Amino acid sequence: KTMTFASSLNCLLITLLIPIVATFLTILTPSSLQKGAQLHDKSHILYKTNGLWVVVLGTVFYLFGGSVLELYSLSYLAEHWTELLMVNVAFNTTLTALLVWVKPAISPEPKESTSTHYDQWYMQFWCGTELNPHIAGFELKFFWYRCGFILWSMLNISFWAQQMNMYHSTSVPMLLYQFVSYFYIVDAFWHEIGMAFMFDIIEENFGFMLVWGDYCWIPFVFSLPAMFCVDKFEYSLLQVVAFLVGFSVGF
Repeated sequence: KTMTFASSLNCLLITLLIPIVATFLTILTPSSLQKGAQLHDKSHILYKTNGLWVVVLGTVFYLFGGSVLELYSLSYLAEHWTELLMVNVAFNTTLTALLVWVKPAISPEPKESTSTHYDQWYMQFWCGTELNPHIAGFELKFFWYRCGFILWSMLNISFWAQQMNMYHSTSVPMLLYQFVSYFYIVDAFWHEIGMAFMFDIIEENFGFMLVWGDYCWIPFVFSLPAMFCVDKFEYSLLQVVAFLVGFSVGF
């Protein structure tokens, strides 16, 4: 659809609301504290592993607001995908600048918590200046995955709604994609503490590469199959079986 000031403002509001909602859900939902990998100073960060609650409830709130309260069209994100992407990139760029240069000047992390120091401004921006930045005791890097997964889930639902609006039915490929997507999401957060031992959490500073990667690359790239499935086509029974077998073996 045509880009307008109002639609751009809506996209910005959506982009801002997701981290806000995820923050409140992270604070308020049940959780256990689990120890992450050992840092360079021999310490460990304790992570709140309630990401499954956060992503599931964030998705439910989105569904409830669109389908029950009818506050918005569930297909809105799909219809404004490009505009939402542009706003998201601008937001992540601004946030990265704040995290890389402003936040360390106001509230620096211990030197031991920085993986690698870069002198060039562009390397600082891309790779970050702090390994595990905190704001008011709130650990950001582990948390940021949740925002990306919520937006991915919302985009999946939006493309599904768009197909329903166009054809008044759902195709088998769309159903299969939704199934494998949510299986992946649930599995990822069911074993959430495993994320704390991934290379980007242990060794990479929190710069644009991860800020943008978590909140832009994950939702917008991972939802492309749903966009492809909107234009309705069908699978034969043999194709469905082959798809499920391939997914089972590959996963």
